[in-house]
Amino acid sequence: MKYLKSLIVVFLLINLSAQAQEFPSKPIRITSPFPVGSGPDVVVRMLSEKLQSYWSQSVVVDTKAGANGVLAIDQTKRSNPDGHDLLILDNGHATIIPNLYKKLTYDVDRDLAPISLVMSVPFFVTTSSDGPIKSVADLIALSKSKPGVISYGTPFIGSPAHLGSALFESMSGTKMINTPFKETSQLFTSVANGSVSWALGTFATTGPFVRSGKLKLLAVGAPKRSSSAPDVPTVDEEAKFLGFEVISWVGLFSPIGTPSTTLDKINRDFARALNETDIRQKMMSMGIEATPSSRGEFTKVINQDTKKYGDLIKSTDIKVD
Repeated sequence: MKYLKSLIVVFLLINLSAQAQEFPSKPIRITSPFPVGSGPDVVVRMLSEKLQSYWSQSVVVDTKAGANGVLAIDQTKRSNPDGHDLLILDNGHATIIPNLYKKLTYDVDRDLAPISLVMSVPFFVTTSSDGPIKSVADLIALSKSKPGVISYGTPFIGSPAHLGSALFESMSGTKMINTPFKETSQLFTSVANGSVSWALGTFATTGPFVRSGKLKLLAVGAPKRSSSAPDVPTVDEEAKFLGFEVISWVGLFSPIGTPSTTLDKINRDFARALNETDIRQKMMSMGIEATPSSRGEFTKVINQDTKKYGDLIKSTDIKVD
């Protein structure tokens, strides 16, 4: 009996080793819930070209936009867990939406294996260049002097910008009005003309307005200053908040059950691609930080964000229709 058990263990180890050695043995598909031309889409297509050269296999980006990422996730979770079907998601899909919706067709912990962080984008506190608000301290002081009057714009309920704005309101001890918009361009046009007092936006979405002199960046919601705008202080520096952070990240996943050795290889090769000079320079020009990580580090980020956003949604009583 012991001999039989030993044979089974050896067989399993050989089988797992063979699976890892075989990867990649066919074309790789990276499913994406992001629209073609968006920041994450552009980055993953650049990375796919690097991976093709490493793996000597075609790497195809399959866009499945819509339905809050459900289409992309459902396709991937049903795929064969051998590393040839991968998925990119942001923190909205992985940590916010599961806290907002009670009934989902997926469970991140149950269905997906985290591989690596890929990129992160910090959000900036923005306001009109011609307005009275010159700093984060001004914004807080004005909000406290006029409770329920100062407004902030958000793209949609449950977005990182929406939850980040609610977090800012909570941490600053102010009471403001949330003004939701359907279009990002309309949102920042309204901030620029003073219809809305301020909003959180990324370097990419606010850049055209900043360069034209219509918007100014007051501070960045990140632990350190952004390399895209190094002269802009952090919110912590400006307001002495401890740990105010609004960052949108994108990470790489595989169906649950993918061999650990295969996940490790994919992790290493993605890190290699993200550390290529041309990739980093292109991402920086887009206001995007390359953030390769270990599998364990990525899992920790997912768990921390799930708790953070869950607590915030409960404390602010944010609900979706």
